Amino acid sequence: MKRLYFKPNDKVVKEGDLGDCAYIVETGSLEVS
Repeated sequence: MKRLYFKPNDKVVKEGDLGDCAYIVETGSLEVS
C-alpha cells in the first residue's frame, strides 16, 4: 500500500476523476462538497 500525505485544503479527488484507488484517513478529516 502506498502512503500519501496531503496538506490542509488540498483537493484529493474531484468530480469526474476515474476511481482507481481507495483512501484511508488515519488522522484528520475530509470535506465532501
